[in-house]
Amino acid sequence: MPKNFFASPKGMKDILPEEEGFWKKIYQSVEKIAKDYDFHFIETPILEKKEIFLKGVGEESELVSKQMYSLTTKGKEKLVLRPEGTAPICRAYIENGMSSLPQPVKLYYYGPFFRYERPQRAREREFHQFGFEVLGAKDPFYDALVVLVFTDILKSLKLKDFIVKINSIGCRKCRKKYLRALKKYYQPYLKNLCSDCQKRFEVNPLRLLDCKEEKCSLYKKGVPIILDFLCKDCKRHFKLVLEFLDYLSLPYYLDHTLVRGLDYYTNTVFEIFLGGEEEEEFSKLSLGGGGRYNELIKFLGGENVAGVGFGAGIERIIEAMKIKGVKIKVNPKDLFLIALGGEAKKEILAVWREIKKAGFKAAEAIEKESISAQLRAASKLNVKLALILGQREAAEKTILIKDMESGIQEEIPQNKLIKELKKRIEK
Repeated sequence: MPKNFFASPKGMKDILPEEEGFWKKIYQSVEKIAKDYDFHFIETPILEKKEIFLKGVGEESELVSKQMYSLTTKGKEKLVLRPEGTAPICRAYIENGMSSLPQPVKLYYYGPFFRYERPQRAREREFHQFGFEVLGAKDPFYDALVVLVFTDILKSLKLKDFIVKINSIGCRKCRKKYLRALKKYYQPYLKNLCSDCQKRFEVNPLRLLDCKEEKCSLYKKGVPIILDFLCKDCKRHFKLVLEFLDYLSLPYYLDHTLVRGLDYYTNTVFEIFLGGEEEEEFSKLSLGGGGRYNELIKFLGGENVAGVGFGAGIERIIEAMKIKGVKIKVNPKDLFLIALGGEAKKEILAVWREIKKAGFKAAEAIEKESISAQLRAASKLNVKLALILGQREAAEKTILIKDMESGIQEEIPQNKLIKELKKRIEK
């Protein structure tokens, strides 16, 4: 690596060609399953107004207080690089009058997001997510639907070993009683908690359950169980969600300390982790999660419209696929094109255009001047056939077909090439 070069900013990485297959496979799976379950694509701006997250996510949340990339325009407008997907989707729902559409409105998205935090395993400062949101839906049917969609996507990516953790954090009414009990439990241990949790105790005690510090995790075992504090409606809602999951034979684990990290959640919350033989080692690898947000659209100035959804980390899913040994074929080639000399290079472009129309995929290394160097490049790609054009073949409108396995080559007229390829390569 040269001494004087420009590196990418800390926590922001290039997506390189060797991972192309993983990214394409995930996008294809997301799009197919979105279509199967009647979700429609939406894309929001990468820049959003800061107020959306102050009101929607919560000023005291770690995301807002520590992790947002903020900027102020010349016109004194405060903007941020979007740190998550749900609040912008709700803003778009309000701004574009989607409440007048048949409800619920079912949307999906994917793209880059940004959080200023310590770069960690499969989560850089720029990361990518896909997500599904159902807006205008109170029925617990839709809580189960988004879990089903997420798990179907994972299965389509050959990730069948996963753990669904689920909980209910109730509504604001019943949560008040729980927060009092939670503070009462933590009060004797307050001095032993990390500095962040000492602050959370005062401003947002529910976030105590979301702390990943080892010394704080020790006290989670004895915390009051939030399900014991749910009101009648919240208990009924969560019971029905679990009944749907049971009916679908979707295994889940009740985790009464699961609360998620964003303040807009109500009722159902869930998170999906990598499981299987590697469960113990990789149980902290969260693939994504979500839940219900019945008050978010109202907080952002819209009507009292309920919603539920999830977001999934693409980099984390790619890591999980690698851990599980999932193999992805990247754009396999049928042919390798070889040209020697100026006229042959012109002719090979015309040939490439014709074979493309016929559905054949080709690679080349025309920059290499010798036929031996180009053939070595062909061997590395494991293609079945090489098409060779020299100056004579270009002038006579012929072409050499070389079988890369046997080494046998045959010269044919160019106007018979497509017919010959169809005989030799099954499409």
